[in-house]
Amino acid sequence: MGENTEKDTIYLTSEQLGEEPEILFQEEISGIFAEEAVRRHSFSMVSRHFHQSLELYFLLEGERFYFVEQDTYHMKEQMAILVDQNQIHKTCPAGNGKSHHRFLLQLEGEALSCLLKLCGFRGLLEFGEQYRGITCFSDGEWKQVLEQLEKTGRYIARREYIEIENQECAPLVLEVYDWLVQHSPNVGQKPKDVDYPVWVSFAQDTTYLPQEQTVTLKLCIDPALIAPVHIAKWGTILNYSYIPLNEQDARRHQQLLESYRVSDTQAYMSRFYPQLKREIIDSWDRLFDDSVHLNNDQRYGIIWEIKKEWVSAVLR
Repeated sequence: MGENTEKDTIYLTSEQLGEEPEILFQEEISGIFAEEAVRRHSFSMVSRHFHQSLELYFLLEGERFYFVEQDTYHMKEQMAILVDQNQIHKTCPAGNGKSHHRFLLQLEGEALSCLLKLCGFRGLLEFGEQYRGITCFSDGEWKQVLEQLEKTGRYIARREYIEIENQECAPLVLEVYDWLVQHSPNVGQKPKDVDYPVWVSFAQDTTYLPQEQTVTLKLCIDPALIAPVHIAKWGTILNYSYIPLNEQDARRHQQLLESYRVSDTQAYMSRFYPQLKREIIDSWDRLFDDSVHLNNDQRYGIIWEIKKEWVSAVLR
């Protein structure tokens, strides 16, 4: 990342790095980016860089030199550093270890500034000016830090993720996801802080095609935690349509629609066909009924969280 880049980027490209870091955890919500990674010891940033966010860097294992403006910090285990907004910085190797293990937070945005104001600060600017620099933790304090990292070392799906992805269509999509949450056979496993399930594939060749700035996580997980979901049936639900019991029932329902001169989607979205809408929604109970067949039998799965210890590989 250079001094004049328009888009804030944490890492160099894979060509510059030569070897990808092992990402143990990565998540981003409004105002907060978190990442835990292990890098080879010899990794050194080619040039200094800066960004608009605050950067809080915890060194869990290993040694690093951290250069901030004109200052040089020799960081060891149980140390952390807060880099303020627009401070030029970089890291390079120190000591003789084989690798270093670090946890990084980047903090920015009005939402986070408002939260800090509730804690007595005037905002991110004051917080950065007051606390920037290096910190060395006692054994007791470091234990608390590690315990907190362990508590947050998981990915869960929140309502705002669906709202951001679907924008103006979000209310309709959320209706379907609310139904899924209530009727999922593994709903008893859902943690209280989870809004919606996470989708998983049972084979690598059925995962979504890779896109820019995305990764595929390979998980090692207890099958009992996964609720299989029939893809064709779920697609029918996403289209607000009827899942027929069999071919005869499909013909009956189609004749009913033709008598009203509407489609499933029109009946679902209109307030003029409450009985049709109820029939459509009631049919969705067949999503998890293996005796009801629709098209092929391909399935995805849903789980309620991803824990970092389940991640066996990160595919890019």
